[in-house]
Amino acid sequence: KKKYSDLVKFGKKKGKIGVIMSHRLVWEKCIKLNKPIFIFEDDIYFDKFTYNDLFLLYDNKDKWDIAWLGHCYETKKEKIIGNFYNSFRPRCRHAYLITPKGARIMLDNVNFLSNGDEQMGLIIYEKKIKSLSLYPPTVNQAWQTKEHSKQFISDT
Repeated sequence: KKKYSDLVKFGKKKGKIGVIMSHRLVWEKCIKLNKPIFIFEDDIYFDKFTYNDLFLLYDNKDKWDIAWLGHCYETKKEKIIGNFYNSFRPRCRHAYLITPKGARIMLDNVNFLSNGDEQMGLIIYEKKIKSLSLYPPTVNQAWQTKEHSKQFISDT
């Protein structure tokens, strides 16, 4: 496990360290509880969110280890269930649901000294994990639209 001081020496800023450690802690909690967990970062807003998408995930647990409710720079691929498609290589990790199996895969494969969302995308691209992406995404980050860009200011 990497320590906070290792991240600082590598040149990571406080906000990036906070994001890295927060995701890691939630993945560990997911494994400990043995239940899927939602991960939402603090600079998000919901757009046309429906519970039907979540019910579909619940009813089709065998089809995914991680499901992106929000993403960026993603390419739409094969439709799997409802509005969920096979993920290609999503970026941004502001809104997703992860299973204990998915959390273990991420913990074992993400190097926290570099960009976590890029590495998560690579793990998906290499098909080391079953990943679905919701189209259109229903959870966005503030920077993705001018309407919300000034609404959230975060230093974590």
